[in-house]
Amino acid sequence: MELLPVVWFILIGFIVAMYAVLDGFDLGAGIVYPFISKTEEDKRYILNAIGPVWDANEVWLILAGGALFAAFPVAYATLFSGLYIPFILILFMLILRAIGLEYRGKMPTLFLRNMMDGFFVFGSFGATFLFGLTLGNVIKGLPVKLIEKDLYGETVKTYMLCADKDCSYTGILINILDPYALFIALLTLSFVAMHGSIYIAMTTSGELSERASSFAKKLWFDTTILYLIVHVLTMIYHPQLIQNFFIRLFIFPVLPIVIVGYLTVIIALNKKRFSLAFWSSSVTILGFIAMAFVSIFPTLVPSIYDENPFRNPVNSLTVYNSASSETTLKVMLIVALIGVPLVLTYKFFVYKIFWGKVKLPEEGGY
Repeated sequence: MELLPVVWFILIGFIVAMYAVLDGFDLGAGIVYPFISKTEEDKRYILNAIGPVWDANEVWLILAGGALFAAFPVAYATLFSGLYIPFILILFMLILRAIGLEYRGKMPTLFLRNMMDGFFVFGSFGATFLFGLTLGNVIKGLPVKLIEKDLYGETVKTYMLCADKDCSYTGILINILDPYALFIALLTLSFVAMHGSIYIAMTTSGELSERASSFAKKLWFDTTILYLIVHVLTMIYHPQLIQNFFIRLFIFPVLPIVIVGYLTVIIALNKKRFSLAFWSSSVTILGFIAMAFVSIFPTLVPSIYDENPFRNPVNSLTVYNSASSETTLKVMLIVALIGVPLVLTYKFFVYKIFWGKVKLPEEGGY
């Protein structure tokens, strides 16, 4: 087994997990923003709770895209070709969200501030939903096929998005609004909203904190129901994903940690121990992502033309057949081993400075 592609697979998993935890709570804050803020002061408290950290949290998204491009360019190209529309819409939503968040405090009229609020909420909701939709489409598989193609008089093997098994037509628009993908999108939306509500409850006080806590409890039950639905659908339509998890015995200790972490969330919320609830929610996210990455390994982009893309990836893209050259992986690994600790150090100091209950500045702020 080649080691470098596996190392990069683990590194990308770590980066994705950090993004899900950190940008997850400020995306979630944007989703629940109109439901828990009753006054202008409430809105400012929520915005100032995420204001100092939201843009730095998105560094992890940039790192994830860059790492995938550098380490697995074939998988990167296939994903962005097959899921071009949701990726472009995600970019648009993140831009819209940033405009709403950063410019709201500079708007001179109530109408313009409300417009910025709409941008912030719609961007947060849309980006989260589309992230879940994209994840669902990747899990169900893309129409990727290994074909032989004549190139300058030589026959080469390449991976292409094909509308049929014969690959007679390749210019297709993948049906991204698949029912399975939609349920994963709803699950992602619910969990991220819960994560954001807990963060607001933890960083604010008074009635706003109580409303955020109450909303998080409701979302916990919604998330539980949606997870059970997604689990049943996965057992029916993608049983190979679950089978692949159960043959990887080394990941089993993570499962009870995830279960305990998720149950601790609702217990901590009921006891108003919001810090414990937030860390438990974060551990649950990290555990879910760890189990997901272990379940799909070594596959990066499953193919719908494979009977089992995770155990026998004939047409699917894996960490081995889509990896960059060994030299590229080595050089980029050195860069990553320098860059990622620097990002972690920076994040540590940012959160150390801004940790605790939010206080509204007399001037400036959000």
